[in-house]
Amino acid sequence: MNIFQILYPPLEHFEGTLKVGTFFSGIGSPEQAIKRLKENKLIDDYEIMFYCETNKATSKTYSVVNDVDESKNLGSITSIRGKNLPYAHIWFSGFPCQDISICGKLKGFNLKSSTRSSLGWEMIRLLGEVDKKPKFLIFENVPNITSYMFVKTLQLFKYDLEKLGYTLYDTYNGLMN
Repeated sequence: MNIFQILYPPLEHFEGTLKVGTFFSGIGSPEQAIKRLKENKLIDDYEIMFYCETNKATSKTYSVVNDVDESKNLGSITSIRGKNLPYAHIWFSGFPCQDISICGKLKGFNLKSSTRSSLGWEMIRLLGEVDKKPKFLIFENVPNITSYMFVKTLQLFKYDLEKLGYTLYDTYNGLMN
């Protein structure tokens, strides 16, 4: 047994259809990972319930790459109401990093900052609004989100997720904390 096997135990087979929803979807990298889970027989099947992408060209690309009708694009996360979201077992979100990244302006992602990166808080809002919360959430962002500049905001974000009933597992630099 090696350290990787200890930190990342094998996945159990998911029976049935895994329902997937993504925010800030881009062209759908998480969906490609889900596709590989199916190819490797770790899930029976999956269905994209919704995706959210504001760029029209990117939405078209997402639709083609992921073989899903563009009508599943809900557009801007700010215009979505949780009561209207179809249920998904898992939500993916890579909220905008421009205000967190060392290559950006470092304006942060405080709840009331109105930065692009603060749109991540919309996920917390939606989790509070849905009738049935997803079983799993996967968030990804740039490493600088854990820096001294943003760690307090990150702790608040994580606290809100825990208040909503989620157990958190962080990975930094490839190691689980």
